[in-house]
Amino acid sequence: MAFGYGKNDRSVHAVIGKGSSEQSVIYNLYSNDCGKRWVKPVRMGDDTGLHGDVAVNANGRLVVMIWGVIADDGLAIIAAEQLRNGKFTEPVKLFAPGVRAAFPRKSW
Repeated sequence: MAFGYGKNDRSVHAVIGKGSSEQSVIYNLYSNDCGKRWVKPVRMGDDTGLHGDVAVNANGRLVVMIWGVIADDGLAIIAAEQLRNGKFTEPVKLFAPGVRAAFPRKSW
């Protein structure tokens, strides 16, 4: 979870995972009223998502959503930035092919 900053910012950003033995999916959730109401969850990536995290900047805007995936060449870490319109950039792999990485954490 990540919380917005500032006197008038009541934003909350959360990552949830939903999984079974066949798939594991990561979702981003957002509330601008301290969690009273939430926007529809946004699915991040495909059905191999693991161990998600979020980070916000000093203005409370979600800067990055980061999660692990099961890739063809092992475990990988993926990131996407939330744009001002609320949509996310295309996910990008943060490590070179063949590098095994897991349990992403982003701190600012």
